[in-house]
Amino acid sequence: MNKVRKIVAKARSDIGLTFARQIVSALCNLGVVLLIANKLGSFELGVFSITLVLPQLMASLFGFGISAANIFFLSRIPKSHAVIWATTFRCIACISLVGSSIAVIFVFVFGDILFNEIPLETIYFGLILFPATLLNSNILAFFQARQDFKTFNLLVLISPFLVLVIALFATLFTDFYSLNFQIFLSVLVPYFVAILGLIKLSQTTPLFQANFSKRYLRLALSYGLKVHLGRIATLLITRIDLLMVNFFLGASSAGVYTVAVRLTEQIWMISNAVSIVVFPKLSANEKKNDGLNISVARLSRRTLQVTSGVSIGLAIAGYSLIPILFGAGFENAYFVLLYLLPGIVLFSSSRIIANQFAAKNLVHINLRLTLVTLVANTIFNLLLIPNFGLSGAAFATSLAYSFNLLFRLVFVNNFMDEPWRHYIWLPTKR
Repeated sequence: MNKVRKIVAKARSDIGLTFARQIVSALCNLGVVLLIANKLGSFELGVFSITLVLPQLMASLFGFGISAANIFFLSRIPKSHAVIWATTFRCIACISLVGSSIAVIFVFVFGDILFNEIPLETIYFGLILFPATLLNSNILAFFQARQDFKTFNLLVLISPFLVLVIALFATLFTDFYSLNFQIFLSVLVPYFVAILGLIKLSQTTPLFQANFSKRYLRLALSYGLKVHLGRIATLLITRIDLLMVNFFLGASSAGVYTVAVRLTEQIWMISNAVSIVVFPKLSANEKKNDGLNISVARLSRRTLQVTSGVSIGLAIAGYSLIPILFGAGFENAYFVLLYLLPGIVLFSSSRIIANQFAAKNLVHINLRLTLVTLVANTIFNLLLIPNFGLSGAAFATSLAYSFNLLFRLVFVNNFMDEPWRHYIWLPTKR
């Protein structure tokens, strides 16, 4: 019993630490958005958002789920860290070269159509972020798998903190703050974080002593490719609305939409913190019958309750908060926020359940559900944006998020020990 209590206490501490980091990180990212919105305007904010979306999409598109596979297998075979890193690093180098080349060709051919109003040289520069994003995600996977959340959270926090501090310094004490300067910071600071991460990782893992392992690569890809496709679809689900708003309504509307998305997605800090901590713990204990597995149903239920309360507070405060924070021209973001909130809340519970499926090696279910949600979100946005504008995009996305939880609960009933209703409300006591 004491062992169980210690593990539960450690889990709560890790979740609290991760959540605190999420808050500080979110405030830093929000500070950058506020700075651009107030100093430069909605058009520049739209350009900034679209420029950084592409390398983020690339990191998901070419990541092949290797980082998730590393967390899964490092939690189960801890003595193979050096081999796993050697294999991962060589994969990252090859993927970065090939992926960047494909992206440059893609922008050259389709850039004028997809990125209307945005200078293509800005898009090209943003692509430099791709290798750093890929490298950092795999470095962080090692610390997450080891449940070293102190180092994990510190490395995640450094990038947004430095970007905001340097941008504020440039704004207050110099005359060269501009959109290009902000993009420059956001692209290059992650490389500094990657260097710090490698230095820290080298203290416990020999980085260049082990050999590339074809056997581990096959093992990782057998698990990771399913996660990979799901991650691509998930990122598209959360960003396809922004891309379609930019396509149908232009960069200024994309800037307004970005404000609503950034505010509502802060609610996901709660589910993110729980997911980051729970996944390696569930993966490590999945085959043990020692009663140490965490009740995911209870976590899902509590997460849903807390995010619901936070969303109500945001809905009440948002009407006055948005004009104060972002200035004139962003008032419509409040109505977009109201349409987004229900789906954002429900999707937070879906994220917790998805980690339970992944830890049980049921990643194929996550993939199916994510692909269905992506198709639904795309269709809803195509139908609603031309007729209802920004509100149509928000309602379409919220509806797709809601369907995701509904379908996931159906699978919960078939594969998990607790019934679906325990994941969304307190079980009835008899």
